[in-house]
Amino acid sequence: MIGKVKVPAFLDPETRTGRFFRTLASSYILVGAATLYSFVTIPMILYFADQKTLGLWLLVSQLTTFLTALDAGLSSSSVRQFVGAASANDPGRLAPRFQSTLLISTFQGLLIILIGLAGADFTGHVLAVPIDLRNQSVLLLAAQYRDWE
Repeated sequence: MIGKVKVPAFLDPETRTGRFFRTLASSYILVGAATLYSFVTIPMILYFADQKTLGLWLLVSQLTTFLTALDAGLSSSSVRQFVGAASANDPGRLAPRFQSTLLISTFQGLLIILIGLAGADFTGHVLAVPIDLRNQSVLLLAAQYRDWE
């Protein structure tokens, strides 16, 4: 049949339900990719390093993930604000949003770095990181924050 094919409402990208299911499906794909990544990287790391080093790497990764929660959704909120101002075709609304986003992001970045680096040695004691790996854990955390910002 030539012409339009009727797409079910839950798959139609023009409807709210369709966008919801597309987002849901892409989220599951992301979780699957992260799981596959873990299944590949963990044995590879264990091949090249010992269990203590793997534990340190996992600890630093989890602490970094925890500290990124301080973003509190402001990154995605900023994008929506920019898109709203740009779609209204009002450049005057764009500048204040850019300035406030830059200020808030800078403050958040400094706060995350301060908490992460100040707490790096403390977390080594609390989480029982072996003495020989404590300096390495602080350096790894510092490298993570430098790359993250």
